[in-house]
Amino acid sequence: MAREVLSTVDKARIELWTSRDMLFSINKKRGISVIPKYTKCEKVPYTHKIKDYLQSMEEHSFSRPTDKPKAVCVKLEGMIRFVWRTDVLTEKEHRVISDDLKRRLANVLSPK
Repeated sequence: MAREVLSTVDKARIELWTSRDMLFSINKKRGISVIPKYTKCEKVPYTHKIKDYLQSMEEHSFSRPTDKPKAVCVKLEGMIRFVWRTDVLTEKEHRVISDDLKRRLANVLSPK
């Protein structure tokens, strides 16, 4: 059986940000740590092995959210992590949220 050809997006490096606080085991010394919301990360270029794992994760994971997002492989805190698409924000999504937060903060701090 021939392997699926990796797309341009599969091969791309894409800047992403975490959409929420996330718990991960960083190392044995630090144990489980919180990676804060809006931490910068990067979608790594996929290999066939990574792509196969993501597809398996989508098909067999019991922890997949009900809206069935795609699985994504990111480099976060120097380590490769497999997360759901809803766990990360694209640059456009991050900019919208960031602009909204700045606008709300300006409204709170502005004199009335």
